[in-house]
Amino acid sequence: MLSSTSKFDTWIQQLILESGISCQLCKSDSTVRVFSSGEFLNFNYLSHPGYGICLNLCQNCEFVFAEFVNSEVVTTHFEASRNNHNSDSIKKLHETQNQICLWQSESFLKNIPGKTDRLLYYSAARSLYAPIFSQVCDALYVVDLVPSFRDWVTTQIGLTLLQEEQLKDKDYVGYFDTIIVPNLINRLPFPNTVLSHFSRLLKRDGHLLFEVPITSFEHIREGKFGPEELNFFSTNSIHQLIEGQKRHFHVEKLQINSHAKNDPSTVWIESQVDNPRASGFVVLRNETPNKAPYLDEYSHLDAENIMRGLSLASLMRAVNVGGWLGYDLKSEEIEHHISVDLNKKF
Repeated sequence: MLSSTSKFDTWIQQLILESGISCQLCKSDSTVRVFSSGEFLNFNYLSHPGYGICLNLCQNCEFVFAEFVNSEVVTTHFEASRNNHNSDSIKKLHETQNQICLWQSESFLKNIPGKTDRLLYYSAARSLYAPIFSQVCDALYVVDLVPSFRDWVTTQIGLTLLQEEQLKDKDYVGYFDTIIVPNLINRLPFPNTVLSHFSRLLKRDGHLLFEVPITSFEHIREGKFGPEELNFFSTNSIHQLIEGQKRHFHVEKLQINSHAKNDPSTVWIESQVDNPRASGFVVLRNETPNKAPYLDEYSHLDAENIMRGLSLASLMRAVNVGGWLGYDLKSEEIEHHISVDLNKKF
């Protein structure tokens, strides 16, 4: 029989371990906080390197996600990277990511169903590869979360730069025929909401193509991921992500690429590491477009996650993280004279 002290320790361990937050994919309440060690009473939560908050594991679908990060904080985080980028550093960044970016571009090109009218390339620091898709569309639009790459887009003939905020406007409802999203869904909060928003932007029967890395739980605990990654997918959780979108999308392709390719998934020059990972490649057809207002859906999800037991201290850390990162967002604009060899055989 357990002593009262043992019972109390067990209760404390359970209290510390349980996150009180439902899974962002499958909505299960069976989520626990990720620890860097098994010593629960030492309070060794695994702290996210970019946002400084806890990571949670869904025991139902194996999805690992940051406890709560407001979408505005994500914007602040990426805007801060302007201080780290100039023409030389951008070239250096792509020396480590060139192989996977070209490989992804080839995969996307092969899976675009014929010539398309309006194509949106939505990424973080991968706009250099957007011109590749001009051969399969009449109008090519680019959204990039990283300011230095947006600057570069404005220097290119044939690319139309859009801001994230513009896509919330009703003028872009059902506007695009194709949306390509390379390794971005793992960097944005609320992945179900992100895909629903893409459904809103696509025409009926338009296509969404995206890829996400597969990160093992061991690599998560070892910190082998980019500092801006918020979501960590397993094969099971990728299937769960797709399952949650069947009200909008028809699945045309879901391919797990077990061959590991190096993907540091970071826009920070100093954080480049060798990080070979498998990936999930998905092609969805927008069978029933989402008609719900974008902001209303985000507000609902934000409120739901806050009310599901998020501590006040964690909430304050998440909302104010942009301030204590200490970045100066008013640095000078950078002129870009970047030449990337895109004359590859696809």
